[in-house]
Amino acid sequence: GFDLDIDKSLHPIILGGTSHNIISSSKSMIGAGESLNILSSENSSIMSGRFATISNSEESSIVSLAASFNAENPSGIFNSTASFIGGGQSHQISASAMSIIVGGSNNRIKDGSVLSAIIGGKTQRISGSEFSLIGSGQENIILDSNFSTILTHQTVGASSTSNQGIHGSEY
Repeated sequence: GFDLDIDKSLHPIILGGTSHNIISSSKSMIGAGESLNILSSENSSIMSGRFATISNSEESSIVSLAASFNAENPSGIFNSTASFIGGGQSHQISASAMSIIVGGSNNRIKDGSVLSAIIGGKTQRISGSEFSLIGSGQENIILDSNFSTILTHQTVGASSTSNQGIHGSEY
């Protein structure tokens, strides 16, 4: 590969690709792809993808995340220890440790949604909701509602802007 940078990290590995950085992230690895970054995240890995970052998220991993560069909503894992993104496009986990997103497009877990998961779907959101799950669907939201689950649902037409989902409840 070319344009690869490793700095302040013990035992990092970059296998191939272009424009990758591993900085202050000992024992971390980037496999292949374009513009991948691991920053201040020990024992973390990005196997492949483009324009993805793991930052301040030890023991986190991304396997094949395709994203368009977006400075306002970057794709990857931020301030979320032991989190995982497995496939899909333009996902983000932020401030939500031990959470996962697998498949789908443009899904977000954020704001203290510890131990939460989104499995597939498009434009799904979990925010401020521990132990919560969205199984599939489109434009579903779990907001400030611990132990909540949406298995599948799709908002359609004019209702797609109504923030349909679960808001402010326990169990």
